[in-house]
Amino acid sequence: MSVNDQKIHREILSYIYEAVSDDFRRYADPREMAEEFENLNLDELRYHLKRLEDNRQVEYRAQHSVRINAEGVEKLDREGYETLLDTDLRYEILRRAYEKDRGKPHAVIDRNEIFEELDVSIEEMKRNLWYLSEKGLIDLSGTSSHFQLEGEGRDRYEQYRDEGIPIPRTHPVQRYTQHTIEQGDREKAENVFRDIVEVAREEVIVVDMYAKGRLYELLESHVPSVVDVKILMSDQEVGEENIGLSREYNDGKDGDVALRYLDYWGEYPFHSREVIRDREAGWVWDHTFADAGGRHHTISQLRPVNLENDLEVFDEAWETAERVE
Repeated sequence: MSVNDQKIHREILSYIYEAVSDDFRRYADPREMAEEFENLNLDELRYHLKRLEDNRQVEYRAQHSVRINAEGVEKLDREGYETLLDTDLRYEILRRAYEKDRGKPHAVIDRNEIFEELDVSIEEMKRNLWYLSEKGLIDLSGTSSHFQLEGEGRDRYEQYRDEGIPIPRTHPVQRYTQHTIEQGDREKAENVFRDIVEVAREEVIVVDMYAKGRLYELLESHVPSVVDVKILMSDQEVGEENIGLSREYNDGKDGDVALRYLDYWGEYPFHSREVIRDREAGWVWDHTFADAGGRHHTISQLRPVNLENDLEVFDEAWETAERVE
């Protein structure tokens, strides 16, 4: 699946989630959704909804109604969106249900009684009950004020309590890379940088308020010559030495090298250092690239939603930044 299609799927899931978040049993109307997506007509939207249904992330009925399911919520959560899975409320509900059910198989549990024990809104309670029901951990098919704990619910709560296995289980395919660089391990820091940029096809973006020195060695050694490089920095290190390094680097490349800067105290929008490859993947560095490996720091891959947000911030900053010719 293309990166653009993945983005469209995230945006569709996010729209459905927000549209029915007061009651996930409700269905959204694709005809209304099409009005919100300027770049998609109704047929294209239906195509993507069918793809999401194939991935078991939505339930799509009769072309005029669609609702998100548990898999769809978990997909949003993995991609960095705010969802009901941000809290531990589902575990608190299961714990209380488990305690009331223990020794009384098929006990009928009063949801209002549990609600009164928890400091949450009724909407949060309903959302989490819906999720647990979708996962097959509780049975909501009885009266509107009662539910029962399923056998799977007992097993999954015990796995969480005794072994720390989360609900949902960690998805191995969607983990995002993180590296720990020990103080003085410059070789590992360089190897991580190399692995990120050497497969770039079109563009590498570097965000570093102190872009200088060794950064240009890393870029020259590992970014393919035909790939364009954009470097956004603050005015703290704009001097003849670094301007000279950027010019030397540019002279030896087939692709373009552009260096721009913003006022550190007033305009510079980033607190971290980042490297972004082809606008498809990005990593946050906890230390300046010029001294990568000089101190203990981490390198963490950005989740898609965070990458999109940071690219928007970068593009806006890039337009207003001062050029270094």
